Amino acid sequence: EIRVLRTATRLNYSQAINLAKREAGEQDWYIVLSNDVICMEMFHNHLAHFGENWLLGGQLISVPAVSGMAHHLQGWAVCISRKAWNTIGDWDEKFQQSSWEDVDYSIRAQAAGFGLKAYRDFPFAHLDQRQRGNHPDFERVNIKNFKYLLRKHNLHCRPEFYPSQPPKPIEDGGEVTESFR
Repeated sequence: EIRVLRTATRLNYSQAINLAKREAGEQDWYIVLSNDVICMEMFHNHLAHFGENWLLGGQLISVPAVSGMAHHLQGWAVCISRKAWNTIGDWDEKFQQSSWEDVDYSIRAQAAGFGLKAYRDFPFAHLDQRQRGNHPDFERVNIKNFKYLLRKHNLHCRPEFYPSQPPKPIEDGGEVTESFR
């Protein structure tokens, strides 16, 4: 079943994800997709191959960041088991736009003992329209979100990192089972 949720006010990405989860109720899996993602085929059978101790995504990214490498699933497509969501909790709504909330969720998932896995047969395609960068205040809020991420997790960024170092995709099928700290 597909339902469209409309709100009277604009939500940030985390707020939209949390609202959709509340509306969905208790499910075995929650599928987080950006609005520029298309589904290429039925995907529920794909999830049956994985246990509930993983977060699955279309792309696992390694960001040269703080203490080594910060691994995270890019937020355009993330599959989260009920067990994982109930353990990790909601997405942090203090991230004011779609930037760094996926890194935060991945850090929290790893800290709670869940692994991250890029699934090579993921049936979703990201059109990567970069809509968020079109917002006139995007870069200022992006930096604010990044600083919030660092404070929240008591992390220290190498001076050469932000914003000069682009994220580096980890090979398809890659996985991370331990925290980057």
